[in-house]
Amino acid sequence: MPHLGGGVAAAELEPVAAARKSKGSAFNPSSFYSYTLHNAADIPAMLRTHAGPQASIGL
Repeated sequence: MPHLGGGVAAAELEPVAAARKSKGSAFNPSSFYSYTLHNAADIPAMLRTHAGPQASIGL
């Protein structure tokens, strides 16, 4: 019997039918704030500059 991660045997798994339930409608984030896509290569430098404690916001 093949085993999956965590020691669970494949035969022990049962198919589960997921019921789709609506919890309301989705929203468009751009309705609340603007955002810009950045080049992935620029992200590490942006994180070093903008992440962590910031004197400009009192931290």
